[in-house]
Parts: sequence; structure tokens; C-alpha cells
Amino acid sequence: MTDNKPTDYAAIIRAANQTIPEPLEWLSGGRYVYSPEYGVGEVMALLGRLKSSTSC
Repeated sequence: MTDNKPTDYAAIIRAANQTIPEPLEWLSGGRYVYSPEYGVGEVMALLGRLKSSTSC
């Protein structure tokens, strides 16, 4: 990725603090994905907290 914009660390922290549902299978770590803008890449990790399957 060749982007001259500074990294928005606050946006990364906000994304990491969001609660997300169970990720789809194709978004699992180690899977390959394609972006028209960036091409082929590998999923390293997902940001966010997974929703627990049990209710309190």
C-alpha cells in the first residue's frame, strides 16, 4: 500500500473497540482476499471484540 496520508491511530483504536459478530469464513486469518484497489492480500487478523454467544 503506498498512501502518503498519515496513519489514523485513533481510527484503529475505535475499530478495535467495536463489538463485531462472528466473522464470515472468508475473513478468517490466513485466507486470501482481493481488493480492486490493492489487489490480492492475506487476512492477518480482524479488529474488534467478538460478540459472545451467551447472554448475561
